[in-house]
Amino acid sequence: MIAISEILETLIGEEPCCGYPCTLIRISGCNLDCEWCDTPRKNDENEVFSIDDIVKRVEKNDREWVLLTGGEPLLCDDSIELMRMLIEKGFKILLETNGSMPLDKVPKTVVKSVDFKVPSSGHAGSFLPWNLVHMNAHDYVKFVVADNKDIDYAIEQIKNHRLENRTNILFSPVYGVMDPAYLAKIILEKRIPARLSLQIHKMIGIK
Repeated sequence: MIAISEILETLIGEEPCCGYPCTLIRISGCNLDCEWCDTPRKNDENEVFSIDDIVKRVEKNDREWVLLTGGEPLLCDDSIELMRMLIEKGFKILLETNGSMPLDKVPKTVVKSVDFKVPSSGHAGSFLPWNLVHMNAHDYVKFVVADNKDIDYAIEQIKNHRLENRTNILFSPVYGVMDPAYLAKIILEKRIPARLSLQIHKMIGIK
């Protein structure tokens, strides 16, 4: 059984699969409480579903992509079985995870967007470095930055963990806090080996 905050049809709003129509499954509960979290109701439990019921909802929506997010989806052990069942049904899955939970059981075909928390979040140091061995060529590490201190921290972590040679890297500005144009300028000036990622769902006013 899985506690769900919401299931809805929408567009994937961020890289690496930005713009694709999807079924979004938001699993309730998170082990972190980031300062700039954009999911204030992340611990709300609107309803509890069986895996079979969730799969039926996804099949009814008939979207190629499924976005599994939270909260923190990997807090729920049954999320792994849900991903396996959805893959067996032919769906593509994007998993958004906060970087503090083990990735070893996540199916290899799942596209993983893994947060690397920075100082302004209040959870710098929560990323599990050994998760990097379980990341594939289609996966991403994402730094959500609010200020120059966050940017400098992210650059340091890229060097320390040799991320440029291990995975894809995203830099995303905290929405409404950091100017995306400024972050783009810094990426260019400092030659940061990262892609700029913007939250288009917020820009166009959808969930």
